[in-house]
Amino acid sequence: VESRYRLPEDRFREAYEVEAIKVQFISDVPSFGWHTYTVSPVEAASAAAVSGTDVGTTLENEFVRAEIGDDGSVTLTDKRTGRVFPGLNVFENVGDCGDEYRFRAPERQARSTSEGLSAEVNVIERSELRGEVEIRHKWDIPARADESACSDECVPLAISTRVTLDAGCPYLAFHVAIDNEAED
Repeated sequence: VESRYRLPEDRFREAYEVEAIKVQFISDVPSFGWHTYTVSPVEAASAAAVSGTDVGTTLENEFVRAEIGDDGSVTLTDKRTGRVFPGLNVFENVGDCGDEYRFRAPERQARSTSEGLSAEVNVIERSELRGEVEIRHKWDIPARADESACSDECVPLAISTRVTLDAGCPYLAFHVAIDNEAED
């Protein structure tokens, strides 16, 4: 429910409430054609696009299956070809002691990834038309780097990834937001 206001010319503003809803559906409308639809309340639809499992969360439609691991990594299977793509949504951290034009890794630093790092996985939307999952990583990374090494002091790095799969869609959509508090 959202509050809005009318601004009549002859008196003070009037508040009113609006109940806004978002409607999604698949329709087969011919070119230059039209259909009329009616929106009416019904019982909740069964969840077909997203399912929870003991080892993580699964997004699935007729084209692909995506399994989200405890570390936030995604294993994608193309059902049409049987090809499997493991290790998606894994992030890498490496220091940078170069300038604004060139990357240069510090002489003494190990590469680290989010693989094996515990992630928070939450189902955002579950319907016959769309499945959306949010994956949150909280990772301590070096605060800065000089020419030879990264500092021992750490700062938090927060990564939020939304993975979406729509019915009838042969691919996953990823939206990634990163809050990086490191100096470089």
